[in-house]
Amino acid sequence: EKTHFQYCPPHLRKIPNMSNIKISTLLLCFAALVLSVVVNAGPYKKPEVTLPTEIITQIISANAKLKFELSAEGTQEYLCNTSATPSWTLVGPNATLISTGKKFKKAIPQNFQAKHYFQSTADAKGGKATWETVIPTTDKSFVVGKVDVSVPSPEDAKNNLAWLLLEATSNSTSIGIFSDITFVVRSKTVGGVLDPLKCTAENNLKTSK
Repeated sequence: EKTHFQYCPPHLRKIPNMSNIKISTLLLCFAALVLSVVVNAGPYKKPEVTLPTEIITQIISANAKLKFELSAEGTQEYLCNTSATPSWTLVGPNATLISTGKKFKKAIPQNFQAKHYFQSTADAKGGKATWETVIPTTDKSFVVGKVDVSVPSPEDAKNNLAWLLLEATSNSTSIGIFSDITFVVRSKTVGGVLDPLKCTAENNLKTSK
């Protein structure tokens, strides 16, 4: 059975909360490929998304296998630093992830939902990016990771965020969907890139999307 990715499904399309006027919020869509290292597993199976060689090489060398894929919509929040050289600083993501279909029904329930955000402080190995189960509510698992490989979007590097391979730095002690995850790949990104010229003293008091 072939599963077609449906990025940014309609029921997830919402206007982000813009209560903090000093933060610029951009809508972002992406696919998350969730992998784990399996002992004595078969050969590496390619996901439907064509990944850059730099990412595939790392996955194969670690003997990581695709566990499931998720589609996501959310926001990237940035703070404008209007010092001598104005620049945007990433505050963090706020995204909702759902199953891409029946293809992964053995790994996750079809109504599976997770959230993606940054921890307020990095863990002992430097990880802040977090994926945590929301549904089913009985699953309390999560994985925290840090960027291992970053590749400009092969589809539109100017407007879309880079594709990333993030390696797990810690997992939840409670057994669940994310408790054995070793890598997460962010791919098929749409949007999320800010224009550096828009980081000005005037725009520091505005929120864009």
